Amino acid sequence: MQITTIPRVAVKSALDALRLPLSTIERISGQSENEAWPPALIFEDFQANAKQFAGGLLRDQTLVEEGRIQSVKVNELRRSLDLRVKAEQTREQADAQFAQQREAAERERQQAEKQAREREAAVARRKREAEQKVQAETQRKAEAVAKADRAREDRVAAVERNARLNVADAQTTALAKEKKAVASVEKVVQLADAVETKKAQRKSS
Repeated sequence: MQITTIPRVAVKSALDALRLPLSTIERISGQSENEAWPPALIFEDFQANAKQFAGGLLRDQTLVEEGRIQSVKVNELRRSLDLRVKAEQTREQADAQFAQQREAAERERQQAEKQAREREAAVARRKREAEQKVQAETQRKAEAVAKADRAREDRVAAVERNARLNVADAQTTALAKEKKAVASVEKVVQLADAVETKKAQRKSS
């Protein structure tokens, strides 16, 4: 091992030792495979800066370069995390917007159904009113026809009654005339009988 590598190994070993508690927490929390875990990123950033600082002090360009590469990695991971966070926020906003649009569409659908039911009810009501009007008009006309029929029947009955009365009057008059004629004939017969009787009396005397 070269002399220049000894400080580098010591720095990296010290940093690894500092990371042991965090590694334990990673295993317990199930974040071992998550490079973008915020605590790990914070330590990675600290580790990168420490390597660059120590490399500058020790004039170890390899350690400085390793720190820079690690810093770039941290920046990329942070950028990736920011993008995921923004994507998640965008997705949540899109979900919220979609939910709002769906609720609005549902309200519009319910409103349209309500209006359709109201239109159907109005049509049914107008239909019932029209049918009732037709029934009322039909009943009115039927009552008018029945009334006219009753009036005609009453007139016919009155005419027939008057005709019967006239016939009865004519029969009564004729009967009276007939009785009068019969009485006149009987009177003539009686007179003739009286004349004959007087003639017979005169002859017998």
